[in-house]
Amino acid sequence: MITISVDGEEIVTERQGWAIIANCKSYARGLNPAKNADIADGAIDVMFLPMKSRIKLFWWLFLILRGKHIQHSSSVYVRGKKIIVSVREASQWQLDGDAIGAKLQMELACVPNSLLVFSGELGSVQKGDSPKTLE
Repeated sequence: MITISVDGEEIVTERQGWAIIANCKSYARGLNPAKNADIADGAIDVMFLPMKSRIKLFWWLFLILRGKHIQHSSSVYVRGKKIIVSVREASQWQLDGDAIGAKLQMELACVPNSLLVFSGELGSVQKGDSPKTLE
């Protein structure tokens, strides 16, 4: 059972299902459950798809592939800056596709403009140089 809070508001309470927390729309080889996510908007997208069986998982995957999952009345899709996901029993979690072990809770936050990205257009950067930015 999963409980999800976004910016202090509980949006999912003790439900069984698939939770996807995303900062960009690229996910699992073209499967884009958070298709409106924007890496530069300062928000995290939260998608919750309720399911009680494996058959329901395949049904959701079919809807995701058709781009119809967000509009479905059973799905929950919200955006926020601070996300808390918790479960009753320690469960295995994945972070960017990598297993991070069994946890009871995870807190995620979006910090805008906190990552310095280099582009080939800026030229090479040598040790000791100060970063350049595109305006």
